[in-house]
Amino acid sequence: MLTRIKLFSAGLALVLFVFVSAICLAQQPQNQTQNQSPGAGGAPPFGRGGPGRHGHGPGGAGGPGMLGALRELNLTDDQKQQIQKIREANFESTKTQREELRQLMQKRFQGTLTTEEQARAKTLHEQMQASMKDTESKIAGILTPEQKAKLEELMKERKANHDGFGRRDGFRKERGQRNQSTPPPANPPVEP
Repeated sequence: MLTRIKLFSAGLALVLFVFVSAICLAQQPQNQTQNQSPGAGGAPPFGRGGPGRHGHGPGGAGGPGMLGALRELNLTDDQKQQIQKIREANFESTKTQREELRQLMQKRFQGTLTTEEQARAKTLHEQMQASMKDTESKIAGILTPEQKAKLEELMKERKANHDGFGRRDGFRKERGQRNQSTPPPANPPVEP
């Protein structure tokens, strides 16, 4: 009898989970174009795809930045500890900026971001990029000349491999090449 109750409860939980999941998936996303300026083309206001990319942007694992390439430098334990301290200090020093930027991104997602807040988000993003550059220069100061040479080579390779990707169609278009494709005619000719 207890087994039947457990099976019934598990089945009911599964049905409830599927039902709630279906409701969540059926929800339509909010229209976010109301705060975009005319001709903005839907590009994020934060530059380079916006913050919060979780390691997929410059400086992240796999990006053209330094931190992703450090794994390939055969660092000593002492170097790893020093780098960890530098990164933790940077993380702590940018905590309030990251939180404010997170809140602004939430407003952007909700479609309530004002022009002033958009400018503030851009400023915060630039400050965090400067902080990352400072962190990278401190880390470079810990490396041996051989490690620096290898790091430079790795970063060039990553940048070469990374350039050109990032758009939905798989490749970035140069500024002059955007929207240059010929669209199909609005009313195709009808043959009699």
